[in-house]
Amino acid sequence: MYDIVIVSHKKDFNKIKYVVEYAERNLTDFETIHLILTNHDFLEYDKIQSKTTRPVIIHNEQDVVELDFSKVCYRPTWIYQILLKMFQNVTKNDNFLIIESDGVINKKLSFFEDGKTILYLGRYQNHQPYFNYNEMLNIKKRYPYSLISEVMMYDKNKIKKLLEHCGCESREEFIDKYIYNRLSDTSYPADYELYGNFLYNFYPDSIKFEKYNYSLNGAHREISDIEIESIIEKNKNSDFISFHTWVL
Repeated sequence: MYDIVIVSHKKDFNKIKYVVEYAERNLTDFETIHLILTNHDFLEYDKIQSKTTRPVIIHNEQDVVELDFSKVCYRPTWIYQILLKMFQNVTKNDNFLIIESDGVINKKLSFFEDGKTILYLGRYQNHQPYFNYNEMLNIKKRYPYSLISEVMMYDKNKIKKLLEHCGCESREEFIDKYIYNRLSDTSYPADYELYGNFLYNFYPDSIKFEKYNYSLNGAHREISDIEIESIIEKNKNSDFISFHTWVL
């Protein structure tokens, strides 16, 4: 069993009901859905809950991970959502599935096979600052493809091992040592590259990789429900369909 975690900002609140609806259609064995949010204003909670038979639980982000934004030297709000996803501890199960709040799982996906966790590979990205940051943590880029994805199954036990690898006893110590005053435009983390490469370096027998059919869509503005439904209809053969709102 696992739980689902969705981290979201207000610009994506209207998308959450679709994320939940398609998770209910295409995933099995999850128990609860946890929304980690900047605030609860404008959230269509009743509509979101109506899309699933599982409980949907809301958390204020500052209750999940505390962060002093003044000490984060590069893209603090983006870094914060990474920390929320990796270091959340609001879920009951050790395994938790992160689904980005601006896309849907459009086909049935399994995340476990023969005792291994499946990591899905989408479009290829090779952004050097991610790997510069990983090198600081002595985590090499060994897998010959990008591990950036829109979904990833995490294991709290492996997150603990990652902290230990970095010489940290807690997420707070990690943030203090490797986030505060350590980031720049040439070195900053990407959660999927960090966690995925950590597993591939040190626990390769615990994972397997599968490519999936990913459809990238988006605009430099908020996207309406009608537009989202049109994007989904036009990409019905894709495994995952995104509808990003890129901030100018």
